[in-house]
Amino acid sequence: MKIKDEQIIDLKNILDNIENEKKDDVYMGMKKRDFSTEETKTIFKSFLENLINKTQPSVFLNEYLKLSILKKVFPDLYKLTLTIHDPIFHPEKDISGLNTVWGHTMIALDISKKLTKMFNLEKHRSLILLLATLLHDIGKPDVTDWEYKRGRIVVSSPFHDSKGIKKGSAFLKYIGIIDTKMTSTKTLILSLIKYHHRIYELYRNRKVIKLSAISRLKKDMFGYEELLILLDFADRQSRVTNPLNFTKLDEVSNWIIKKRNVYLELESKPKPFILGRDLLNLGMTPGKEIGIIVKKFYASQLNGAFADKNEALKVLSDYISCKNHNI
Repeated sequence: MKIKDEQIIDLKNILDNIENEKKDDVYMGMKKRDFSTEETKTIFKSFLENLINKTQPSVFLNEYLKLSILKKVFPDLYKLTLTIHDPIFHPEKDISGLNTVWGHTMIALDISKKLTKMFNLEKHRSLILLLATLLHDIGKPDVTDWEYKRGRIVVSSPFHDSKGIKKGSAFLKYIGIIDTKMTSTKTLILSLIKYHHRIYELYRNRKVIKLSAISRLKKDMFGYEELLILLDFADRQSRVTNPLNFTKLDEVSNWIIKKRNVYLELESKPKPFILGRDLLNLGMTPGKEIGIIVKKFYASQLNGAFADKNEALKVLSDYISCKNHNI
């Protein structure tokens, strides 16, 4: 069967119309085929459409691998298939039964796709999450090496997240993903790549981190931190047995969500007009009473007792000079 140019990307139709015993001929034929510039553009378009529309994107991407499309058109992704993972830290395997970065990435990608449905993400956010998941370990081929630690020789990929920013940026430019006046698609994907370990790092240090860490997280992710939470879950969930067999997020994700909600609740409240230094400026001596008065004035502020700081300071001055301290 001759493969028409416009059918190059429609892998399902190609394979469905060829007897099983002849599929190898198709794969071998594609191995010898070169792609024109126009064909490559068609591949890019279909690649993005499949990423959004397929229930399990790993299926069509593994077909790209078998048909040599991955090697010829997406060489930086192809390198993931040749980069090994430590089998202890990453027990998940690829379609050949090997512990590769590609195998991990494909499982994580299918998890992210399931998450887009679970959380009803609109198309733009879904695309950002899926591309970030596909590219989150794209820096590993350049840094993966053997390292002796914890009593054994292990496969290690130090700084692959920061290394992945440059590689990810080049890949996104290659397939035509850019920032516009209306969207910051590329910037958000690169931020997800850069910070894809941040959530677990926060959880690991949860006993000592403060809400300021959540503020930094929101700033670094431009307010899209929920996508980082989902990427983190997909990254970790890929390593468990039956990774797609989940119905909710895990302890790590729920912890950061609760922490974020506490921060958002505090941020939604108005800033207090009266602070401890205001009482010190009025001559009060440092002590517990200052904290009590600050809380009392803030409660009054929330109840609408004063319109602005100047009015609150006037009431505070009268309050301090008044012996009964009633407001």
